Formats: sequence, C-alpha cells, structure tokens
Amino acid sequence: IELKTKPDANKRLIQQDIERFLTRPDAPRQRTAVLPIPPGEPNHEVKASYTLKQDLELTGFMPHMHVRGKAFQYTITYPDGRSELMLKVPKYDFAWQLSYELAKPVHLPKGTRIDCVAHFDNSPNNKANPDATKEVRWGDQTWEEMMIGWFSYTVPASSAGSASGDN
Repeated sequence: IELKTKPDANKRLIQQDIERFLTRPDAPRQRTAVLPIPPGEPNHEVKASYTLKQDLELTGFMPHMHVRGKAFQYTITYPDGRSELMLKVPKYDFAWQLSYELAKPVHLPKGTRIDCVAHFDNSPNNKANPDATKEVRWGDQTWEEMMIGWFSYTVPASSAGSASGDN
C-alpha cells in the first residue's frame, strides 16, 4: 500500500489517497524521470516505452501525472510494425485520476511495444499550477511531477511458465 498525503497552505493534512497495487513487484509499467519541465512551458512532452518480454492479455490502463498533467496517450506497436492508439486522454485532470478497463482483453504478443506520451502545462494559463516560474522535477508531492503509465494485464495460461522471464 502506498499512502500519499497533501498538505494545504497551513501544512495540515487535508486528504489521504491510498493506492493499492495487487501485482508482482516486477510488473511492467511505464515510468520515466525525463523531466524537468521548463518554467512557463505550456506543452512539454515526455515519452516512455516498454517492450513486452512475453505474451500478455492487456486489460486496462491508468495514466498518472500531477497538477501540470495536460494529456496522456497509450499506443501499442506490434512486432509486425502495425500500431494502434489504445487510449487518449486529451484533457487529463489530477482531480479525476481514472483507471480505464478495456471492454475485452487485447492479446499482445511478445515483442509488442507499449508507448506512452504525456504533455504537461507549466504555464501561468494552467490554473492548477502552483508556480509557473519554477522548473519542475520528478517527485511524490503534487507541486512536483510524475509520468507513470500503468497498465494491467493477465498472462495467458500458455505463457504462464515464462512469466518469471525464464524464456
């Protein structure tokens, strides 16, 4: 369990968010520390990708950014070169962090690449931005930033023996 707290201007605890992860600690996820976000930048792009080491059944997504998060998308590229936009969140809102479940699982063969592209607004036009004059770095606090592209999946029974990476 990960507990996040957010202090208000008086440093009082105003909200507790509990995130529970019921996956293996080595579960793949998209995470990047390719920050900082320059001061005043209205559309800073950050990318991350992960190439599957085994066949998976993709079941959902959960993009995560903080208050400068503007947009997030997931694209998959199959080993044969075909690509497919899987999720586009054009107006990301930190107050509405959603997980997205697919209507039915999508089979992704070993070698498929999952790409995440996020955009951040560190400009004065972003009303949620605590300080557009500061460079923003990776961090747990909401005045810092994150770019994590979680995705959920199951391992097909035929691939279960290779789940540990033995193949």
